[in-house]
Amino acid sequence: GSLSAVDCNAYDNTAPRFISTAGSSSRSCIANSNHTGFSPTHACSVVDCTVYNNATDGLRIASHCQVRSNTGHNNGTSGAGSTIHATGTNNRIEDNNVSTTPRGFFIEASGNFIARNTVSEAG
Repeated sequence: GSLSAVDCNAYDNTAPRFISTAGSSSRSCIANSNHTGFSPTHACSVVDCTVYNNATDGLRIASHCQVRSNTGHNNGTSGAGSTIHATGTNNRIEDNNVSTTPRGFFIEASGNFIARNTVSEAG
């Protein structure tokens, strides 16, 4: 079944945190200083969350996900990675604020809706 995480924190983990199954949702959660902050499978939502100081990606999604109104800072501290990394298609990525990261967004496939995001100090 699907999982919901609300007002949760993950700090200083060597494996990805907030790994969720299909249909899961995360709201108002914080992922700080992990290997990867969020790594949901497909048909998930991550809304109003904060990801920072994660070694690789702050938020890595597969397909059919909604990623909205999140804040990311200083992800990719290992030298590679991005704040929001979409590996699949049919995602909706909007109204996110990203700063100080090697890559703000890494979108691997076409067919994603991406709008109203801001990126500063990337690259």
